[in-house]
Amino acid sequence: MSMGMGSAALPKLYDFPKIYWAVVGSAIGVATLVNLYNHILCRQRLSAAKSGTRTPAKPSSWLTLGVATVYALTREASNYSLYIPFKKRVFRFPSVGRASLVLANAVTLIVLCLYGLDLTGRFTKEDVAFRCGVVTLGQVPLIFLLAGKNNIVGYLSGVSYERLNWLHRWCARTMLLTATIHMGYFFASWDQYKYIPYKLKNDELAWKGLAAWSVLVWIVLSSMTPIRGWNYELFVVQHLVSFGVFLGFVYIHIPKDTKGYVWVPVALFLFDRGRFFKHAEKSSGLSDGTSKTKTVTIEGPYGALRPLRQFDSVVLLAGSTGATFTLPLLRDILHGWRETSTSNSSSRSFFSRQTGAVARHVRFVWVVKSRGQLSWFGAHLSSIAADFEILQDRLRDVKLEMGVPET
Repeated sequence: MSMGMGSAALPKLYDFPKIYWAVVGSAIGVATLVNLYNHILCRQRLSAAKSGTRTPAKPSSWLTLGVATVYALTREASNYSLYIPFKKRVFRFPSVGRASLVLANAVTLIVLCLYGLDLTGRFTKEDVAFRCGVVTLGQVPLIFLLAGKNNIVGYLSGVSYERLNWLHRWCARTMLLTATIHMGYFFASWDQYKYIPYKLKNDELAWKGLAAWSVLVWIVLSSMTPIRGWNYELFVVQHLVSFGVFLGFVYIHIPKDTKGYVWVPVALFLFDRGRFFKHAEKSSGLSDGTSKTKTVTIEGPYGALRPLRQFDSVVLLAGSTGATFTLPLLRDILHGWRETSTSNSSSRSFFSRQTGAVARHVRFVWVVKSRGQLSWFGAHLSSIAADFEILQDRLRDVKLEMGVPET
């Protein structure tokens, strides 16, 4: 059987993964442009605030007003989520934005898998199977790109890794879908001659492909919330091992011309982890009672938000230990106010590091279950309140509200 089957009017078989990556690359490119615009907008607002503009976050022209309106409408539409109340529970559907992204990816893959092929012909089933196979293979690097904390896609798009993790899981599910179609059409072709048992027993490519598909099924099922949440540490270990086994079976299943799609995830992993092994040093080289100054690099912290300093009004809401996330954000805005109060009026380059804060109204709410939990951050909140009292004498137009309701 030749993997070059198909109509001469269609792209070559191995071009379909490239077409998929052209679509993915275009989407990442659009997200990168949006991220670049957000960075420019942030710097413009902070620069305007430093120059004494009273409303730096307010659009100053019809163009910026139109862009802000489109942004607001898009944000509201993408965050909208349908919900169905049932007795005392509420079932929520994924947001429109997430559902649209997953659906667009699935539709793109299905079109690439099936377009221009005879899906019901007696002698064309293997054509469909081969096409679905190479399209499935083309998705492997994307799965890995979306998985890491040092995330190239996240860096370009400005979206933090934990906010891309759901997309990593859904891309794996769509890859399982196309892999199942790939295997199903081969089985349908062989079943015409009652050939399935013979192929699995005697054809190495067949049983290796079935093994890779089985591991992929396990990876997807074990990543479901109930299993993942049961023991997260165990999940991480088995997830990494399972993915390694999956890549191994895929590598020995595919033709030589397509093994690059397996080597890309391996190269990305080694590039990310290799720097730690390169600079690793055993402590046994130092004798007892001696000291030596060493330069170290601390990994992390991971995760990022758009700078909250650039917004006119900010609301920070957290419950219980969630204040470990919102309290540093409040501290950052307070630091921006301090920079504004102590800065001089000399002009700074637009491309230099921007200081200060646009925010004028900040509300911090920390919901606790008992008054005993106040001891966790009571001293920090008192310190913030004292710092704000000092800053308020210099910055009359800023307002900070802090509330700690007990439920």
